[in-house]
Amino acid sequence: MPVDGRLGEWRSLDDRDEILIRELRLADEAKTDGAVAIGFSPDGASDPAELWLRDDGGYDLRIRLVPWSGEIRVEEVDSDAP
Repeated sequence: MPVDGRLGEWRSLDDRDEILIRELRLADEAKTDGAVAIGFSPDGASDPAELWLRDDGGYDLRIRLVPWSGEIRVEEVDSDAP
């Protein structure tokens, strides 16, 4: 079941919902399988990374970890984006 409300609304997931990791980008390197680690420092800063998620209805989100600031940004993404 796709998440209808999009950003800003909390939704619970049940066993029928499927959220896939489409891709993880660390700096300029894209990973689509295998184990990957994102480094975090004690002050909350992280390696630059983007996590691309897709639900079973085709709705995509990009979660960006902004290096050095510890900021996390969640953005809706056009499903046709690479």
